[in-house]
Amino acid sequence: MNDNLDRSPKYNEVIGAIEKKNGVISSISDAVKKNLFRVLGPVAFIAAMTGAPGKAKAAISDCGDTISCIAAESSEGSEGTVFINTVNKNVEGTLAGETGVRETYSKDGHVVITTNNGARIGDIATGTSCSITSGGGKPIMHNNSIYVPHGGLDQVREYDFSCNNLRQINTGWWPVGIATDGTHLFVLNSLDANVTQIDPVTGDATDYDIGATMTDNLYGITYNDGSLYVSDANGIRKSIVPGYNNSSFVTMPEQGESLVSNNSHLLTEGSTAAYLTKISDQTMHTLPITQADDVTISTDKAYIASSFGADKGIKRFDLNGNYIDMLTTTGTYAITHIPAQNPITAVCNDGSITGSEVCDGTELGGATCVSQGFDGGTLGCATDCATFDTTACTTDPIEECGNNTIDGTDVCDGTDLSNQTCETQGFVGGDLACDANCGGFDTSSCLDQVCNDGNVDGTEECDGANLNGATCESEG
Repeated sequence: MNDNLDRSPKYNEVIGAIEKKNGVISSISDAVKKNLFRVLGPVAFIAAMTGAPGKAKAAISDCGDTISCIAAESSEGSEGTVFINTVNKNVEGTLAGETGVRETYSKDGHVVITTNNGARIGDIATGTSCSITSGGGKPIMHNNSIYVPHGGLDQVREYDFSCNNLRQINTGWWPVGIATDGTHLFVLNSLDANVTQIDPVTGDATDYDIGATMTDNLYGITYNDGSLYVSDANGIRKSIVPGYNNSSFVTMPEQGESLVSNNSHLLTEGSTAAYLTKISDQTMHTLPITQADDVTISTDKAYIASSFGADKGIKRFDLNGNYIDMLTTTGTYAITHIPAQNPITAVCNDGSITGSEVCDGTELGGATCVSQGFDGGTLGCATDCATFDTTACTTDPIEECGNNTIDGTDVCDGTDLSNQTCETQGFVGGDLACDANCGGFDTSSCLDQVCNDGNVDGTEECDGANLNGATCESEG
C-alpha cells in the first residue's frame, strides 16, 4: 500500500512544528513516526513526541511571544539567565552565565544583565547574547537602544542590540538607574541626589533637584503616569514631571532598593521584605522574605528573588499581598518579567494551563494545599480556572499545651483529664495528673492499695475486718 503521509499537509505541519521546538523527534525513524501518527492521530501524536498534553514543548523563543516568563539570574552554580514559564514553571531555556550579577531588565525581545564588570545583551528569540565592558546600574531599553548607567564614569552609555557602543551621555554623580516616559530618559544620580533628564534624540541632558540629599541613599527609580518614584532610606518619594514638585509618597521601615511598577502598583525591596504599594490610595502590603535581592512585577503578580536562606528562590504574591507560591526554589540574584505579546487564548477545563489560567481541571501547575498555606488536604481548581479551590484543604488544629484544654494531639492538658481517673487507669485510687508535654498521664500519685478501706489490694494480706479468708487456725 502506498504511504501518502508524506503528501499530507497535516502530517508535515505537525512534524515541522515539533522538530522546530524539540529536536529529539529527529532521531526517530520516519517509518515509526508515520505509524504513530496514523495510529494515534495528531493530538495524541504531539503528546507522545513532546510529553505535553496536545501541544509542542515551549522554547526560550516563546518567552515574550506566546508565554510570559521570568528571566532569573541564578546564585547557584553557573546557570546564567534562566527563563522560567510563569504558568507551568518550566525552564524554557538559558543564556550564557555571568558572575557578579547586579541588575536585569527585559523589553522588545531582549534581556540585559548588568554585572560588577560589564553587561550582557541577550536576544530571546535566538538564545544568543553578546557582552559589553561597562555597566552596573539598572539599564533600560528605549527606541531600539539600550541605555546602561555607569556609576564610576558618571555616564549613561547607549548600545545597540549587537553590543556596539553608540555614544556616552554625561550625567550627575554616580548614576544608578534609569526610567522613561516614552519620550525622555530620567537618570537617578545617587551621590548628587538628583535626576538628569535626557533627550535621547539630541543627547541634551539637564539636572533637576528632587528635594533629596546624599544621606537619603537614593537607589531605584520608575516612571508612572506623569510622576517619577524614587526609593530611598525612608521609603519612596514622588516627583511630578515636569516641574519636579517633590513629596514623600510612602514610608517604609527600612531602606528601599530596587523599584518597579505596573499601571497600578509600586514594588520595592528592602533587606528582609518587599513592599507593594497601591498608587491610587498608597495602601502598602509587606511581603515577607528571609533575604530580598530583587523584585519584578506583572499586571497581576509581584515576584521577589532571594539568593539564600529559608525563602531562597522566587516568591509570588497577588496584588493584594497574598502569598501564591514559589516559582522556583533555586537561589536567585536578579529577576525581570517578560510579558507575553501574543498570549495563547486560554480554554478553561481543557486540562492544559494556558494564557492567564492559574490551573485547569486536574492540572494544578505543581501547586498543593501546603503551597497555598494549608496543612494538607486535596487542592482543586475553580471552575473559571482563575483561582485554586481550597475547600478540601485542611488546617491542623492549633495545639497549645498548658492551656487546660485538650486540642490537637493532646492526650490531656493540665486540669483537663478527659474524664480519666486513677481508677480508669487501673489503680485503686489517688490523684491522676497530666504530664508536662500533654502527651500522657502522670500516675505517680495513683495508688495500688489503700489500707483500711476494707479491700485487700496490692501487697496487703488483709485490710480492716477483711482478713482475706484467713483464720487463727490458717495462721497456725
